[in-house]
Amino acid sequence: YWDWSLQPVMGSRGEVVGVVLSLVDVTERKRAEVKLANQNEELRKLYKAEAEARQAAEILGAAARALSQTLDLEHVINTLLDHLHSMVHSATVGLALLEGKTRLAARKIHGYGQYENLDPPPAVPIEGISDSIIQRLRLTRRSLIIPMVDTADDSPATTELPPIANWLLVPIVANDNVIGVVELGKTEDDPFTQENVDWAEALVSQAAIALQNAWLFEQVRSSSERLHSLTRKLVDVQENERHHIARELHDEAGQVLSSLKLKLAHLVQSPDCPVQIRHELADLKGMADGVLEDLHRLAMDLRPIALDRLGLVVAVEQLASNLESEGLVVRFKALGFDEQRIAQTIETSLYRIIQEALTNVVRYAHAGNIGILLERSQGKVKVFVEDDGVGFDPEIVDKGYRLGLVGMRERAEMLGGSLLVESAPGQGTSVIVEVPDDYSTPYYR
Repeated sequence: YWDWSLQPVMGSRGEVVGVVLSLVDVTERKRAEVKLANQNEELRKLYKAEAEARQAAEILGAAARALSQTLDLEHVINTLLDHLHSMVHSATVGLALLEGKTRLAARKIHGYGQYENLDPPPAVPIEGISDSIIQRLRLTRRSLIIPMVDTADDSPATTELPPIANWLLVPIVANDNVIGVVELGKTEDDPFTQENVDWAEALVSQAAIALQNAWLFEQVRSSSERLHSLTRKLVDVQENERHHIARELHDEAGQVLSSLKLKLAHLVQSPDCPVQIRHELADLKGMADGVLEDLHRLAMDLRPIALDRLGLVVAVEQLASNLESEGLVVRFKALGFDEQRIAQTIETSLYRIIQEALTNVVRYAHAGNIGILLERSQGKVKVFVEDDGVGFDPEIVDKGYRLGLVGMRERAEMLGGSLLVESAPGQGTSVIVEVPDDYSTPYYR
């Protein structure tokens, strides 16, 4: 490189009398300037790359925190798709989980036009995904770029937005198994870059375990809900059958026995009846009285009439009276039941819990005193059953899976409530139940 150099010619008096024009070699200076410019460009690129890497690290960190905070599958999916949108430019992003060997079930699609947050999503998230592509994803466990998809025949008729032209499929791998696919679509002609693939794989890999855990939790919760639903139906069928049998015993067999008693009494009072036969008839009448009393008690145990006609408080009062007739001291109190009755299903379940608790007291506790408290307040119904019996170790009983306590707890949980048993050897037992007084409350939590 050469450049012109101007040097002044000075006169005797110090004035400029001329100029000397000459060429100077500036190669080294030009080289230094180019080198400096290149260094500045490299610094700019490094700064930009560092800023992008820092931003990506922040997004990955935020995604990791958000994904680890919940087992709600929809929340985990939305979190992943939102972060993918912020890191990888795309017009639409969706997620599908693999059910069986070849069937993809879409769970969420974000995007625009025909891809706009479809609810429910289509059976297959991307039309045209073949079994061979799914098998390829399962075998290679590598992302797949599908560039320049011909969408001329698939353009949505209801929108003027351009169709998706390029797809990126990222397998979701958890515990060395492909459990689903994340797909990103672009409308631009240029396909996804390797950098797009790397960031998408980083996010999906980070979310894979959270997705699997949330999916398994959803399946367990769904199975538990179905089990609770079946249990509730079984309890309803059982109560209806109890009601039917109790009514048959009371109305049919009870009336027949009552008629038999009247006829026997009429024969005993007949003056034509011999004395010996009169004594035998009196014995038969006594036997009929005993059978009728046992039949009445059986019908009451199956389904007390008071529970249907008068409600929970009166039915529990009858239970308390029956225990007092057996020599126990029973203190019963009800608070907050002056308003309208609670739902019959709640009354029936609470009555069965109290009935089972009192049965356990009579059979095992050897108690002399029992306290029963019913309290209704602030949208809750609470039940307290206490005794001064011999008590027991709750942990040993829980390990033994005593059906009585299991049934009591299941009835409380079906109403969205809880049951707590407090006891210790020699210190009596307390059964505490709390349920919502509104049957519309979900029975599974």
